[in-house]
Amino acid sequence: MVSVAILRAHAIGRPDSDDFGRKLLEVYDGGKGSLSELAERFGVSLGWAWKVSTRRNATRKRTASGVKSSSR
Repeated sequence: MVSVAILRAHAIGRPDSDDFGRKLLEVYDGGKGSLSELAERFGVSLGWAWKVSTRRNATRKRTASGVKSSSR
């Protein structure tokens, strides 16, 4: 039970991953570093940074081709 409380307390202080991903990509789009550099600066894995970037690019391609993205 104690570990659940610790996890909840840790999660409360963390930014929402969607917002965090948007911020990382905003900085990336501004030319202020490579995904590798920004992953290190933001304290996330390079794999996560690539995943966020790839997901955004796939969404852009779908919306550009006229396919609506699903909302959660």
